[in-house]
Amino acid sequence: MWCEYGVSFDVAVVKQLNLSRPERAWSGLRYAIGPLILALLCEIYGRQYVLTGANACFCIWQIGCALTPNLSSLIVFRFLAGVGGSGCITIGGGVITDLFEPDQRGLASSLESLGPVFGPVVGPICGGFIAQRLQKQLNRPSLRSCYNPSGVPHTPSQILLNGLIRPLKMLFLSPIIFLLSLYLAVVCGLLYLLFTTLRKSSQKPTAGNPKTAAWRISVSVSAFFLAQVSSRRSRDATVVRMTKANNGVCEPEMRMPTCIIIACFIPITFFWYGWSAYKKAHILPILGLILFGFGTMDIFIPIQTYTIDSFPTFAASGVAALVVSRCLFGAFLPLAGPSMYEALSLGWGNTVLGFVAVVLIPYTTLIYKFGGRIRKEYPVRL
Repeated sequence: MWCEYGVSFDVAVVKQLNLSRPERAWSGLRYAIGPLILALLCEIYGRQYVLTGANACFCIWQIGCALTPNLSSLIVFRFLAGVGGSGCITIGGGVITDLFEPDQRGLASSLESLGPVFGPVVGPICGGFIAQRLQKQLNRPSLRSCYNPSGVPHTPSQILLNGLIRPLKMLFLSPIIFLLSLYLAVVCGLLYLLFTTLRKSSQKPTAGNPKTAAWRISVSVSAFFLAQVSSRRSRDATVVRMTKANNGVCEPEMRMPTCIIIACFIPITFFWYGWSAYKKAHILPILGLILFGFGTMDIFIPIQTYTIDSFPTFAASGVAALVVSRCLFGAFLPLAGPSMYEALSLGWGNTVLGFVAVVLIPYTTLIYKFGGRIRKEYPVRL
């Protein structure tokens, strides 16, 4: 995942090949297109072969990225590598559905989400040291799903077409998936913006030395890990307790209470980090990153697990819908970051982002209270 979000590593690539902002957006856009294809393939041919093939594709095209002599080939190789690299984050939800019961999926989703969440913070650390020292581009058991032979027969073309458009149908025709995708996409877009400002602020006083930047970013890694350890058991315990109170019936909405509470950390983080960074405080921005780590983890995991529980048969397509929207925002939202921060400064720029996060807080409450009713009244024919 560090190859997806290797911000510091990309600095050397941008300088050497003279990349513009739209060209750099391909780094995120490639992860928005891959899930549409891989979610289809894994639900037809099973998880094992598609996951293995996607990983092999990722490794092969990464070699091309390391040896590319020009910008055009770099864009092509990185796009193809991104399609392969999106296999893990797309198929992971389907694997969790196949292997775990509902009361165990919270812990499984927590562990599975380590890669996508740690990528943005581990990437700059690895990329910074590699770019500085080398000065060039370097870079399980069977998981097959069960096919239901008693289902309605379809022609191969129908299967391919339905599987290809299924994530998009879930994204645009399911109000639940649309709201959750929008919220998660905005949060992840804000994450990419935040780490862009962190990299820039840490490069100036260190004259390109990545060690200080690595220290600051490592704080976020620790926050993500602490959030995992402190809340992974409580999420599943909450589901078990609410299931017993509901006469043994487990509802996907039981994943949302912790998400509602922790969602309030996101706007606080931007106000805290933005103004403390603007005033050039030393330790206060780092404390803000700790809050951000807790908030991000406890939003990302419940939303993904909610999607898995709501669509267990097509869990991979549901996760793909989340990934597509998340990566589209991650690809294009940071393009506005430099201009916004140049015009508004770190303080007011992050204040604007904080108010955006405040507006989105009620989304999780609406899903918790009315999600079951909405799913029944607006079913998606998949």
